Amino acid sequence: MNNNLNSLAQYVNSISQDARDLIAATSDVAEDNVRIARKRLVSAMDSGSKIYDRVRDDARDTARHAGKKVCDNPGISVAIVVAIGALIALLLTRRRD
Repeated sequence: MNNNLNSLAQYVNSISQDARDLIAATSDVAEDNVRIARKRLVSAMDSGSKIYDRVRDDARDTARHAGKKVCDNPGISVAIVVAIGALIALLLTRRRD
């Protein structure tokens, strides 16, 4: 899962860098439609960055909270995992009539 998060972060960083490069490449263009598009792109990048940061922080907080709960209640955690495993096994092995 950590690899997926890392590759997602790299993808977001790549898109962000491409957008910055586009903004820099069009900085000398004075046409109104290009200026408007640049402003919208900068605004979207700022919004996207804030949302990405908030989601990342929420995910880390949730993972820490879940880890703490598992450490505080290992018996219950094991029981839940066993129950989920039994349910999956039951669903996979039931007869289809």
